[in-house]
Amino acid sequence: MPLTDKPRKSAEIKEKEGSTERKPKVERTESGYLIRYGKNKQIAATTEQIEHAFQLFCIAGLTMNAVALQMGWSRPHLRLHMIRYHSCQKP
Repeated sequence: MPLTDKPRKSAEIKEKEGSTERKPKVERTESGYLIRYGKNKQIAATTEQIEHAFQLFCIAGLTMNAVALQMGWSRPHLRLHMIRYHSCQKP
């Protein structure tokens, strides 16, 4: 196939304005945390469960999907639980 000297069409970059991210409401309970999100939805987790998930992700280096499977949570629920902790740096 012969190469052509036709210039490639460049895609126009369109700027989009973002919206403010809605964060769930987090309440401290005697045994851990109650996280309210969406329309009348909530999940609860003990402090130990959240710390264990955090350690699996940050220290053991598991992916979020692997941590969610091991904890018995869905990935969106895992993300809600991890909001309570600062982000970690994975190697």
